Amino acid sequence: MGIEDILFKENNNKKIEDKQFLRDMNCEIFENKILVRTTAKQLSFSHVKFNYCIFEHCYFRQCVFDSCEFIGCKFISSNFYGSSFVGCKFIYSTFDKTLVDLNSLMDSLPLEENLRAKLLRSLRVNFQQQGDVNSVNRVIPVSYTHLTLPTTERV
Repeated sequence: MGIEDILFKENNNKKIEDKQFLRDMNCEIFENKILVRTTAKQLSFSHVKFNYCIFEHCYFRQCVFDSCEFIGCKFISSNFYGSSFVGCKFIYSTFDKTLVDLNSLMDSLPLEENLRAKLLRSLRVNFQQQGDVNSVNRVIPVSYTHLTLPTTERV
């Protein structure tokens, strides 16, 4: 038994490559997946746990994600054209060169200030990479709304 056997265990990440979702998903666990060039069109994903997934070069067109969890997910060079996110969790998630509608994400921002700021920074860089100036300008003020200046009281 080597040192690696003591320190590590398999994380059971499964790579799903060049596949298409064929049906809606409801209340399912779909965690620790590496989705490469995976597609879906006009499907509904409700209460699905996508935690710790990597979406790489994926295309989800006009899909609805309702109350899904995307904790620790990475969205890399993917396209969510016309898709909406309603009441989803994006804690510790990052976006990189991914087309996503800012309006649909605004209702899914984390409540914790530090996590909210981290996600908004990731989105700001994501929109800058695409040259989406309007979304960058909309994210910047929201990023700083958590900052409050201390007030001093005179005694």
